[in-house]
Amino acid sequence: MIVVDQMRGDYVDKFKGQWNAGLKRLLQEGAWFRDAAYPYAATETCVGHATISTGALPATHGMIANAWWDRDSQKMVTCTADPDAKNSAYAGGSTKRWRFCLAHARSRVFR
Repeated sequence: MIVVDQMRGDYVDKFKGQWNAGLKRLLQEGAWFRDAAYPYAATETCVGHATISTGALPATHGMIANAWWDRDSQKMVTCTADPDAKNSAYAGGSTKRWRFCLAHARSRVFR
């Protein structure tokens, strides 16, 4: 399954002529849900991906936003915060840029 966050549905038709190999094969042989919709108001990344991957709505799977205030720790936490998870870089790249973006995003949440 591939989910492209914030990609408009019409971009598949618009750019399919430029695709080869993997994306072209998925388009030709895979399932494409042209009229897929979220049955709830918030379409934040973590909420949507949890719904798509589990088939459950936010009230059931518990992902309420990309970040929220944790009463126990008295700080903002992100939906991807997991002290037991190892950070890995894509294609052997550095995780420094990702850490910078994450820190910058945290500083802007709920201003």
